[in-house]
Amino acid sequence: MVAFSLREFLSAFVVLFAVIDIIGTAPIIIDLRKKGKIVSATRAGLISLIVFIGFFYLGEAFLRLFHLDISSFAVAGSIIIFALSMEMIQAIKKPAS
Repeated sequence: MVAFSLREFLSAFVVLFAVIDIIGTAPIIIDLRKKGKIVSATRAGLISLIVFIGFFYLGEAFLRLFHLDISSFAVAGSIIIFALSMEMIQAIKKPAS
């Protein structure tokens, strides 16, 4: 049985809240709307909640599956976020695939 830990939940929530950064994604949402795509806040929120709860309970098992520890995952995630931020700062456009 998996025990619920409020401290772990709050810690994960704060980290995900900082990473998701809805204020930083506002330009992406605005661009999607300009292109005529519908963005549903309720649907996005529910999907985010499902992913959050899924990783909260299955995250360690998922990392063990790939023989990773949390520190390695954190370093890899920070490198990806850094690369994305550099791409946004320099306004680099990826070629269409």
